[in-house]
Amino acid sequence: MLDAEVAAFIAKTASCYPERVEPPTISQIREDYEAMCAQFAAPHPVGLQVADTVIEAHGLPPISLRWYRPPDASGRPALIYFHGGGFVMGGLESHDSICADLSFDAGLEVMAVDYRLAPEHPFPAALKDVAAAVEHFCATQPGRPFLLAGDSAGAWLAARVSHQLRASQGRLLGQLLIYPTLGGDVDKGSYLVHAEAPMLTRGDILWYSQHFWGTENPALQDGPLVQKDFSLLPPTVIFAASCDPLCDDGPAYAAKIKAAGGKAQCVMEDGLVHGYLRGRKEASKIKDSFTRIVQAARILSKTD
Repeated sequence: MLDAEVAAFIAKTASCYPERVEPPTISQIREDYEAMCAQFAAPHPVGLQVADTVIEAHGLPPISLRWYRPPDASGRPALIYFHGGGFVMGGLESHDSICADLSFDAGLEVMAVDYRLAPEHPFPAALKDVAAAVEHFCATQPGRPFLLAGDSAGAWLAARVSHQLRASQGRLLGQLLIYPTLGGDVDKGSYLVHAEAPMLTRGDILWYSQHFWGTENPALQDGPLVQKDFSLLPPTVIFAASCDPLCDDGPAYAAKIKAAGGKAQCVMEDGLVHGYLRGRKEASKIKDSFTRIVQAARILSKTD
């Protein structure tokens, strides 16, 4: 299923992780992930302005934000981005290059949100943080429309916030979800067919879930796919990777939105794997997908 360039991207990713005699600690897992992401980072596009800010809201710990502003963003909607990493890894640095390119290519100001990580901060800490960041955006930029976007675990957060906002937030133009985890049944479909896929396995998903939810947490079923009401959600574009245990989640979510009268499309990217955004400079298939993601952000952000 994978061409030579994608296979080389996977091999380069694997080479970033050192061999250890003992299983790595959470701290080592995070360090390895950040080092791996740094191997694929590209310089910021010329002319892109980047600034960090910190907010405090509702008695929560400080929330770090990183703003990316391209030259042609004035008067346009913003894109609020939540990073992936299984709710356990990642932050502003791991996805800095991705957010920079997305902002510049789409011509949209991007607000990237850092959030607390599990297992130190299990559910609902991350959801509270990203919801507070969106609320801060709405309060400080009155009337400005925006998109919600994220990859993997970040897509889960974007979808959950969309569900929270739909009845009261007319400024939410759309959601852009990239190889999302949305709470599908781990004992069916792609979770079994692609259980040993490169970059993400079914075992990895269960490990992340255990840290995020806790082994006995009944809120395990509180994901976007198991919500009861899918009406009034904004237009949604999803990009799923065909060689990914999560690939069934995207089409299932799009189908539920459309069944409720909404607009949704899932683009199935054949021959791609989970986490492929980092390889947009490495493989033509990934570059093409990133171009489609940028185009989707431009279309969703249109206000006329």
